[in-house]
Amino acid sequence: MITLTPQLVSLSRIGLIVCLVIVTALTVLPLQEFPPAENINDKVSHLLAFLALAMVADYSFPKSGFIIPKGLPLLAYGIGIEIVQSFIPYRSFSVLDMVADAAGLLVYMLLIPVLNRIIIR
Repeated sequence: MITLTPQLVSLSRIGLIVCLVIVTALTVLPLQEFPPAENINDKVSHLLAFLALAMVADYSFPKSGFIIPKGLPLLAYGIGIEIVQSFIPYRSFSVLDMVADAAGLLVYMLLIPVLNRIIIR
């Protein structure tokens, strides 16, 4: 559990909504709509996206733990994205994308002790 100022919690909640909108848009629209996204390795972009989502989700609700109340729903979101992509003609279902999503969550969990030492309180 981390201690954050109310302002940082509010900013994190706005960031969470923005991140969810951006990630969702990037996962359902054709990649041609986002040329910079084509230049980044797909698995690295999944890892970084879920690392960012994990951080803003954790900071949005600092009074609860990470794994069950935040990590599992984010993992379910990643699985849901892949299921939705399986129905989109120009996208496809990828187990490796889900592994990269989970890796992003794991990296965040490993960074929690470091972030707790340097976060603005």
